[in-house]
Amino acid sequence: MDFVPVMCVQCDDPICAYFCPVNAISKGEDGIVAIDEEVCTGCRLCVHGCPYGALFFNEMRGVIGKCDLCINRVHSGIEPACVQHCIGGALQFVSHEELNNITLGEHILRMGMVYYASSKWKLRKLG
Repeated sequence: MDFVPVMCVQCDDPICAYFCPVNAISKGEDGIVAIDEEVCTGCRLCVHGCPYGALFFNEMRGVIGKCDLCINRVHSGIEPACVQHCIGGALQFVSHEELNNITLGEHILRMGMVYYASSKWKLRKLG
């Protein structure tokens, strides 16, 4: 049995952005899909448009929320909080080159910028 988290997969062409009538959702040059909370009206159309169920309505703030890979941490050179605090070490934040070294280019499931690799598949350790 494998654990598969449900989070934003940072799609190459994010469908949620098409559903946003105010263009509050954008994909940065780094590949991270982000929501501009200053622009978001909380209409929830994007929530219904996301095929992965990765967006949610933040009742307290009245805007849409989602995983943005801890964009501020990543831009500061720190790994996302989920990776830092994963006690089992199941989550890793790696470059494409490191991913190829780990998986040897095989046995991965790619969804947007998120790659799933199972410990039951043939994997090599880094380093």
